[in-house]
Amino acid sequence: MSKTLLTFIVFPFILVGCMRLQPKMEAPEPLTGEQLRELAPGAPEPRSETLFLLLAAEIAGQRGDFASALDYYSEAAKKVPDAWVAERAARIALYLKDDQRAREAVSLWLQRSPDSPKAHKIALLLALKQGDTEAAVKHLTRLLKLTREEDRAQVLLDILRFMDKQVAKDVSLQVMERVSQRFADSPEVLYAYAMLALRQGETEQALAQVTRALTLRPDWPKLRLMQTQLLTQLGETEKARQILMELVAKQPENLQLRLLLAQLLLKQGKFDEAEQQLQRILERQPDHPDALYAHALLNIQKKNDKVAEKDLEKLLKQPKWRSEAYYYLGRIALRRGALRKALEWFGKIKEGELLFDGQVNAVAVLAKLGRIKEALDKIEDLQTRFPEHKFQLYILHAEILSDAKRYQEAFAVLTEALGEFPDHPDLLYARALVAEKMGQPEQSIADLRAAVAKKPEDPNLLNALGYTLLINGVSLDEAKNLLEKAVRLKPDDPAVLDSYGWLWYKLGDSQKALGYLKKAFAQNKDAEIAYHLGEVLWSLGRKREARRIWSTLVQQGKEYGRIRDFLEKIGDRLAP
Repeated sequence: MSKTLLTFIVFPFILVGCMRLQPKMEAPEPLTGEQLRELAPGAPEPRSETLFLLLAAEIAGQRGDFASALDYYSEAAKKVPDAWVAERAARIALYLKDDQRAREAVSLWLQRSPDSPKAHKIALLLALKQGDTEAAVKHLTRLLKLTREEDRAQVLLDILRFMDKQVAKDVSLQVMERVSQRFADSPEVLYAYAMLALRQGETEQALAQVTRALTLRPDWPKLRLMQTQLLTQLGETEKARQILMELVAKQPENLQLRLLLAQLLLKQGKFDEAEQQLQRILERQPDHPDALYAHALLNIQKKNDKVAEKDLEKLLKQPKWRSEAYYYLGRIALRRGALRKALEWFGKIKEGELLFDGQVNAVAVLAKLGRIKEALDKIEDLQTRFPEHKFQLYILHAEILSDAKRYQEAFAVLTEALGEFPDHPDLLYARALVAEKMGQPEQSIADLRAAVAKKPEDPNLLNALGYTLLINGVSLDEAKNLLEKAVRLKPDDPAVLDSYGWLWYKLGDSQKALGYLKKAFAQNKDAEIAYHLGEVLWSLGRKREARRIWSTLVQQGKEYGRIRDFLEKIGDRLAP
């Protein structure tokens, strides 16, 4: 057998990847005559049976018959004392997902090469898959001892990725807990344990490991960043902010740290401070995409639309952020009332996480433009393209029909939706509103009662049912109980305050009603709140104040049906 032949048929196919997290196997050098003789110690020539097994294995591999290749290699591994034969058998078994034979091959591999990091790593992965914590702890401990300290982080990262996908939560956490005790002086191991705990949703456990690691390596930026992330998740945002500020002070040129600080400040609602940090980033790197995006959203929040538009127009040049830029430019146009321009921006979104949101906004714009048929056709198309959002689309469909005063159709859509999502409180609430507009208070009350039965602690539902009972004169006692509970749950909500104030007016206590209605009107100049507050002021003889409040109804426009109804009720009272 020539050296060239061995090079060709013995080695190539074993480079096929067996498992994503495994180290890539390097092909060994072609066997020399001396190595061939060592396959059968003491014999002047290699044993023909051993050579046959090796050749048969490689030929089967070349043909793609890996099951036969595994059979031949497994048999050869029992006869050949070299570790590489067992290694090949193990890798082929892993490729075929034959864990039992992989374990047998790895066992032979470790007998022949007990200090092989690759063998311990594969043994570890197999033990984790099997849920054998004892074996997993043994192999991970040995693997880490065999790994140079500077390489441990990468090894642990590979193991964590595997744990995320193929290992039960309790097994992975138990293994890392025991290994971290054996490597209590290793910040890399503690950091890996913290990462695993975080991914498994054990935030407090993760923070405990980070805290331990920081005592060993207090200036490791990764640990500090994870600490801020965990503190933020646990609601300790002020502590997280202090840590980030210290890091930024130590590394003022680190734009990523500064961006994280800005994002945390945004989350805390500290908009001015966040803007200062974002501007520092943009001064150094004017086209920094993450900073531009955060700066744009911040200015949209502050209603500085022109500033936001400049940021978003820069993002249009970056494919990664283009869809987000289209979406928020559409939202700005919508806020300005530039409906056709908004529709144009939303229509440009062809991919990304905001694709569905953009399409839904486009539907809403079409409806506002009076293009109802187009809007409804688009909803039908979206139901096919985004079946996971069918519930939301039902609500949108019904809302468009209701706004178009096609109440019977809206009611039918919501009834169909309830057939698919039985007794869903949001659908019951939406149908109750439609039933009220159809002049069917009994149906409205029935749906609201069913919704409250599903979510008895929801202040919005309690308020809706209480107010509906109140205005229809069905049961003041029941309405009072419901609205009192709603006020306790949501004491500063203007809609709840309005209902509660109107309740006291109906109960004959205008003075008590006045306090709640004034508080509601201060927060929201809604037409219904204005009407109620004016009525209470009028009943108290404060007619000039009532007229001043009611003047807001006229300013809001007589074209809106609800406002027109209120104006008809107050009639000549508006005259001085």
